[in-house]
Parts: sequence; C-alpha cells; structure tokens
Amino acid sequence: MLHHVFCGDCAADAARRHLTPRPSGPDATGPVHVWKDSSAVGPSSADPVKHRRLRSAWWNVDESQIQHPSNLPHDGELVLWFGPDPWEQIALLEVLAGVTTSPSLVPLACSVGELAPHDFAALPGLRRAVPDLARFASIWRSFCVDDRPALDIAIRALTDHPDLPHLAPALARVLADRRDHLTERRVRDLVAAGTRDIQPLMHALAALEAPHHGAWYGDVIVTRMRDAALVP
Repeated sequence: MLHHVFCGDCAADAARRHLTPRPSGPDATGPVHVWKDSSAVGPSSADPVKHRRLRSAWWNVDESQIQHPSNLPHDGELVLWFGPDPWEQIALLEVLAGVTTSPSLVPLACSVGELAPHDFAALPGLRRAVPDLARFASIWRSFCVDDRPALDIAIRALTDHPDLPHLAPALARVLADRRDHLTERRVRDLVAAGTRDIQPLMHALAALEAPHHGAWYGDVIVTRMRDAALVP
C-alpha cells in the first residue's frame, strides 16, 4: 500500500480531489496523510519529547497536536510530496530524520497547490527512494542545535543533489533568518514604508522570495513580526 504524505491541509485537500485511480497501468492511489508543522520557523529539538514541548509552546497548541515522523504509517510505502519552499523542505528534513523505513520522494518543482490535476496521476510514477536516512538524521540534529558550520557543510554537499535539489537552498534561506534576521528586517522595512495590512505584506514579501516559494513563513509569523515592528 502507498501512503501519500503532504505538507499542509491545502495540499492534502488537493490530493484528495485529484489523486484518483488510473484507468490503466499501476495504481498509485492510497491514503492521504497531512504533515502539519515545519521547524523552518521557531524552535526545534532532535529529542522528540522536548521538540513536542517546544513546538506546542511556539504555536500555543496542545502537545498532542505536534506530530513525530515515527507516527506515520508503517504498513506500506511512504510517498512524500513536499514542495521546494523552505517551510516544506525543513518539514521534509524532519520527516526523513525520523521515519523508520526508507520512503520515496515525489519530485516537485512547485507547490502541490500549483500542480495541474493530471500531475497527480503522473508524478507518483517518477518517485524515487531516499537513501541514507542516517545522513538526514545528522543534518536534522545540526539544524536543531543551530550548528552553523555543520549546516554550511551540509549545504555545500547537498547543492544540486539529484533527488533533493531544494533542500540546500532551503537550509541557506533559514540560516539567513538565523544569522541576519532577513524576514524580520524585510517586514520592518515594509511597515516603515507604510505597508501594514497583512495581505499586502504577504504579497510584498512573496515578491522578495525565490520563485515558487511565496511568503513561506505564513501569515501568523508575519503578523507577529508586523506587530513587533509597530511597537514604538
């Protein structure tokens, strides 16, 4: 059985509409599962108990709402549909670091929401197994403790990776926030220039990001940064 894992409810909803049995050839359908969180923003830990506590406090939700990759299904192949933006790529890193069996990865050059309906039938046939999960567990640990030299090494090693071409740019973009507070500075500059409503802010920020990334940190984070920028 194939278990399709999507990053976010919107992507999963699109999959439920379009991931239908093929009239001929191998059937690539199966249950759709949602991965909801990403440590591209906020704290994280390689220790699952601490991670759940940190993430629940960050989002102000109950700890039971924070997932762990080991809780994904074990009775078949996990097929991972994660887009190129930093939010989804860091979520993908966490999943790869925590699953117990090697999953497969659907190659995506854009978000699931940008796919055409026929792509949902064609793309599962292009999926590739993800080897060397221990490597991604090591990168995840470095990410959680903010070991920047180790992350710089990982970025160089992953640049132009044939199966994970978006992970290195995603790590570099998150490091730009950690080192230089890039998103926060952009929000402050836009607010100072008079852009204060959230939707115009989101559009302006999206225009500053890489293609197909959008304002990947989400409106909750932008609202927090906007409100902080408005404090005298």
